[in-house]
Amino acid sequence: MKSFSAVIATLLVAAPMSVAGKDLGMFNGEPTPALAMYAAQTAFAADKCVSTGLTADAKGAASFVKYFNRGIQLRLYKKKDEEFVRNLELFLDKYLASWSSASEESRRSFCDGFNNEIAVKRDGFFRWMMPLNYFRYKFSPISEASAKRQRKLAGIASVVGAVATTAATVSAGQDAVSSAKMGDWATSNQQMALSRSFNQLGGAFVATAGSMPEGADAAASVLEEKTADGRTRIFRCPVVDHFFSFAAPVESPLWSTYQSVSLPCRDLLASDLAHTE
Repeated sequence: MKSFSAVIATLLVAAPMSVAGKDLGMFNGEPTPALAMYAAQTAFAADKCVSTGLTADAKGAASFVKYFNRGIQLRLYKKKDEEFVRNLELFLDKYLASWSSASEESRRSFCDGFNNEIAVKRDGFFRWMMPLNYFRYKFSPISEASAKRQRKLAGIASVVGAVATTAATVSAGQDAVSSAKMGDWATSNQQMALSRSFNQLGGAFVATAGSMPEGADAAASVLEEKTADGRTRIFRCPVVDHFFSFAAPVESPLWSTYQSVSLPCRDLLASDLAHTE
């Protein structure tokens, strides 16, 4: 069995990193070229696949792009980061160049991937939407400065939450005693239960602040699936690998391959080691 650090190292291979864009804060991070490529693929697929008739559901394609762009906050990145815009234009040009030299079979395969994903969105909008924010975080990770600020705010929130729930605990406890003195045992028991709940809630605030991560590596992402015999198989997230390969030359099949933008990938956990491939 590989050590946890060895598995992490394996996951980092073939996922080239680049200097991120400007720091857009603790909610929007530092956009890497991978985010621009992520956005470019969707825009290109919707344009070319619909205009060539390889995607018949033009309305579905428009809806897909609309909600995808909202999910990754495309407008914000285009407004705030000039480098992101330049990368977006560069990657759109690469997709176009690859398309121009691609065979009809390759074009159809690319658009089939896009069509399948339109169907996934239609069949489960929220399940489709949730991974978009995950990948936005992976492709635009927050800086260490923003991470420290985030942890500081979480710490403040934990103190405020603990103080508030402590006050509520005391109040509910006093009410319970008053009800008991008047012989209203049913109300007293309910108020005592409420007091305990407030106390547990306060503890949860503190615990949450204490578990804020120091930072997550963008490449340490995995996809989990069940095999036919019921086993759990965990392997490298193909979405992260694909879009972090943004430096590939235009001749690479990468630019003629449609990669799903919404696979339910997640961060690697220590408990995954027994199932990692």
